[in-house]
Amino acid sequence: MKLETPIRILVRRRAALGDVVVSTGIFRELNLMYGDNAVVDMATEHVTVFDNNPYIRTVYHTDNMPNPSNYDVYYNLDDTYELNPIGHFADNYFYRVFGTTDIDRSMELYIDDQAAELIDKFVDTIGGDFICVHMRNWHWNLKNIKIEVWLEVFNKLHEKYPDLKIVAVGGPTDLVMDLPYMVDGRSVFQPGNLCYLLDHAKCFVGIDSGPFHIAGASETGIVALLSHMYPDKVLPFRNGVMGDRCEVVQASVPCVGCHSRQQRPVRQIICERGDHACNFLWDTDAIVTAIEKFL
Repeated sequence: MKLETPIRILVRRRAALGDVVVSTGIFRELNLMYGDNAVVDMATEHVTVFDNNPYIRTVYHTDNMPNPSNYDVYYNLDDTYELNPIGHFADNYFYRVFGTTDIDRSMELYIDDQAAELIDKFVDTIGGDFICVHMRNWHWNLKNIKIEVWLEVFNKLHEKYPDLKIVAVGGPTDLVMDLPYMVDGRSVFQPGNLCYLLDHAKCFVGIDSGPFHIAGASETGIVALLSHMYPDKVLPFRNGVMGDRCEVVQASVPCVGCHSRQQRPVRQIICERGDHACNFLWDTDAIVTAIEKFL
């Protein structure tokens, strides 16, 4: 049917970057459901996630979001998976909006032609095959893999593949190394642009994070380094399959998956061991083997 006045829908997911990226498929599915019979706005701290998104009328920062009472329908995605950590992030979002998970939960990011041309030039300067890595280094100790682990992985990889380049992505606090085969790509790319760069990479390597979920919206292979998350909670949906083109390596500790055992709502992780051993106990040979599957 055709509505004379479109349904006004507001969606909110305040933070964090990766969590907001996971929500992107909702707007595609709302468009498939309603078409021109609805106008959809988004409120988030990470407004650049929705650059060039054809399914959204306006993206508001949550500090300046409209009053939800001005809309016919309001979907607040805050605390969805935090209150239900036994479920997949995307499943929680899509069930809240659509009442089902029998739906395409893949993520989507967009780029314009001008930005794509600049990234094509960046890829040309790399001068060969490359992988992208996110060496997270944040004030939350959780998910910060020690630089010694990364260096061991890179040394083993370089011995076998001396021409392979490594592009470090992420934010300004994340790690990069002064290595002849490493390229600093931190704080350069907006989400859609990074997704396009990753389409050109052999694979992405990193822990559950913003760049990890951006990689899930790309076509590249993913080496998922998981510690506090079980794979069935966080691997991306692609081509109708959770974890398509993903290789999982879990930290070498018996307490992996502790996210599901935390006090609800799960907004921060309290280390059950007290030493954050998943920062440094990893099988680097297993990580190299996982990367090799995409080379």
